[in-house]
Amino acid sequence: MDWHEICLILDFGDENFCKPKVRQECTCGKKGIDHMTDFQLESLTPLFDPKSIAVIGASSDWKRLGGRPLKYLLDSGYQGKIYPINPKYTELFGLPCYPDITAVGAEIDLAIIALPKEHVADSVRKCGQAKVRSVVIFSAGFAEVDEEGRALQDEIRTMARANGIRVLGRTVSVPSMSGRARTPRFPSFYPKACRI
Repeated sequence: MDWHEICLILDFGDENFCKPKVRQECTCGKKGIDHMTDFQLESLTPLFDPKSIAVIGASSDWKRLGGRPLKYLLDSGYQGKIYPINPKYTELFGLPCYPDITAVGAEIDLAIIALPKEHVADSVRKCGQAKVRSVVIFSAGFAEVDEEGRALQDEIRTMARANGIRVLGRTVSVPSMSGRARTPRFPSFYPKACRI
């Protein structure tokens, strides 16, 4: 994946931001990181180096989509705060579990949404209410499937922009592993010696 594809995925939502077509050279003359303002760079920190992570749709089953992120975070020794979100539980793996992201009452850098697509828009809305700074969506079934999915995706994009939330996804795979570090691809999770 090249820089321009990453920019398109992150959808900066800034009309002055250069949005070249995928895999084509940009016509503005700027290269890579020069496309971004300091504000845009800073706004990505909660996504790529989160100090706190909520897992919406957290599960007690490590093999389920909502259980895997918890397992990876705990196994990797993640040093930030972890907030499982699921109204079915009061505790998961020794962590207090919250019925809703708005019930956490703490600053959340990143929310991982591991829910069926019909619940994603409401989760993003609640993330906005809770002042969550970035969201990763594992769910599928949006614009890649049909017009109904496209409309839902547009609704999510509108809510995210209105609340200043950076969104990575839809259909982000888990796990995304690096060679010798068997952990998800969030820089905070890597051992110091690991090269990115």
